[in-house]
Amino acid sequence: MRVVSVVVLVAMIASFLGHRAKMGTKLEITSKESVNYSGSATESEAKSLGELLKTIGFFDNTSEKDVLLHKESNAVTEVSFVVKNGWDDAEIVSAFTTIGQEVAKTMGKPLVVRMLDEQLNKKKEIRID
Repeated sequence: MRVVSVVVLVAMIASFLGHRAKMGTKLEITSKESVNYSGSATESEAKSLGELLKTIGFFDNTSEKDVLLHKESNAVTEVSFVVKNGWDDAEIVSAFTTIGQEVAKTMGKPLVVRMLDEQLNKKKEIRID
């Protein structure tokens, strides 16, 4: 029984650390919203993305929202949004496409917008070229 408990605990810790690694460094934009950045993305870029999301109304400080910004040198910029659902709703996907187009104006192209579930599983991917 003790071995099972230890295995479960190790699995929980590994899952937590994997989730944390995917999230990157957290930058609080409002008291409820953050941009988490990783790879070669900088704090300055994360702050710029957060301010843009406030300007276009996505960040409105009414509910908790996490956005992930990931860059690798000479590669596609990835902006991922943690959403509860809607990845199969054409209207919601269109709204995230519009957000991606706005982000690409400042972050550059190509850009990939990802819609993730709360466990950070990719549910939808939108490429902005």
